[in-house]
Amino acid sequence: MDCFNTYPDETKRKVQTSNNKRLLSTKNKVAEQKLS
Repeated sequence: MDCFNTYPDETKRKVQTSNNKRLLSTKNKVAEQKLS
């Protein structure tokens, strides 16, 4: 996580948001697989 310290806050937030979206989509795919 140290490499994040060189980023401005805005970039850090964008990276965090994209990571969260990726995690959410992965969770959704797993949930769909369990349902089917």
